[in-house]
Amino acid sequence: MPFYHLKCQKCGHDFTARASIADKTQQRIACPSCTSTQLQTVYDKNPNIYVKKAQGACPNRERCGGCCHK
Repeated sequence: MPFYHLKCQKCGHDFTARASIADKTQQRIACPSCTSTQLQTVYDKNPNIYVKKAQGACPNRERCGGCCHK
């Protein structure tokens, strides 16, 4: 289940919730402060993105230092 950064449109409370996509789209997540389900997604400027590195040696190691994973 993904985490969502949400802001309540009723009371303005910012919070993070772990919920299914269905729970979010069907407005089943409630604000922990006022229990309203009128929530807005807050998009962070710098989200945490995890990239799985490729296994094995890089064929272009002499050019990229082994970071291209091609």
